[in-house]
Amino acid sequence: MAFLGGLVIFLGYFLLIIFALLLVILVIPFRYKFYLSKKTSLKLFFKLAWLFNSAALVIVKNEDLTYSTYFEIFKARIVIKKQAKTNENEITKEIEPENTRLNLQKKQSAKSEKRKKKKKRRQLEVSQFLNRNFLQKVVKMVCDLLRWLQPDKFKVFLKIGFADPCNTGILAAVCYSIGLTEVRGFGIRPIFEEEVFEGIVSVRGRINIGALLYIVGKFILSKPVLNILINRKGTKVDGRIQYQG
Repeated sequence: MAFLGGLVIFLGYFLLIIFALLLVILVIPFRYKFYLSKKTSLKLFFKLAWLFNSAALVIVKNEDLTYSTYFEIFKARIVIKKQAKTNENEITKEIEPENTRLNLQKKQSAKSEKRKKKKKRRQLEVSQFLNRNFLQKVVKMVCDLLRWLQPDKFKVFLKIGFADPCNTGILAAVCYSIGLTEVRGFGIRPIFEEEVFEGIVSVRGRINIGALLYIVGKFILSKPVLNILINRKGTKVDGRIQYQG
């Protein structure tokens, strides 16, 4: 009995310590720095620091396709994952059979068919997000996040063009109608001549994890987002899917 009583007391103190640590993590704000640019390739830098930079998570992806993820604890670096640039000379080439030309034609035909299906599927997926209710939820979530993130620096500039110019026009019209173009530090340039997605996102400030979990959870559980996540069809109005909520 004495052993069981001691075990219960130990588990009680252990759970109390875990609860206290979680409470501290949720209450004490983190400092963050996020930079993302996309032109010909993707460049990313993200740092989440806590308790006067005593602990930090850093994710880096360079334009030369090298990336690394590591923890910093009192300036000591613990590498989680690191990948160097792939050396093309070290890639082992597959030996083709005698009928190389026929195999090459089959591969090109299969790739072309795959690209067509992927392009058609992407157009359908894009049209799901181009509705007023969903984008209003996105804007509300972003505004709530900015209110809690307390950014010292905020800059977003996007250059967007879809395969279907109609989708580009719809996006531009919706962004204007919901006031997204009036947000300070935000800019968007629609491109109708070609399919393109380029831009720069730069944010720096502090964040409260508890508030972040609440805002993101509320966004995910909203009806327009849930309808998209579970692939439910909305009500079609003028040929476009509309979501309630």
